[in-house]
Amino acid sequence: MNEDEPYLSARELAKRWRIPIATLRQWRWLKKGPHFRKVEGRTLYYLKDVLAFEEAALRHHTTMDSPSFKKLF
Repeated sequence: MNEDEPYLSARELAKRWRIPIATLRQWRWLKKGPHFRKVEGRTLYYLKDVLAFEEAALRHHTTMDSPSFKKLF
């Protein structure tokens, strides 16, 4: 682990996204959500991975999720 690289704990990430910490736990079990590391029993999320996940989840409008929009591509 790079000591200089900023990271968030699961609690900090849950607070950032305003979701229950249990949601992050479930996402880890389902292999969803941002990449994480287990270090000495602690779950850590590197900030660069969190930002990449947020960017990938960015939507410009709700139409992007519709089946008709997906047919365009």
